[in-house]
Amino acid sequence: MNKQIAHRQQQLSDAVIEQYRDIAASTIGHLTDAGYLRGIRPLFEGARLVGNVVTVKLQLPDGSILRDALLNSLPGDVLVIECVGDEHCACWGEL
Repeated sequence: MNKQIAHRQQQLSDAVIEQYRDIAASTIGHLTDAGYLRGIRPLFEGARLVGNVVTVKLQLPDGSILRDALLNSLPGDVLVIECVGDEHCACWGEL
């Protein structure tokens, strides 16, 4: 296992995940100590994303760690990527 990928943990029950489906991510983030990311909006009205999280720290320009993170993920997991060294370009997808 790559040391920059946190081990996957099933920390939330399916019932808890279901309860969070109707809460905006920014609302949840605002209520935590870490704060929230300003300006993030869903691409589609009514879009929701909820699940257990797999986190990865990506050191540019090598993106091969993303493959390892995907292999460590299960269906329904949310992959959160910290892209170190570039605040302007997405490492994958829209964000």
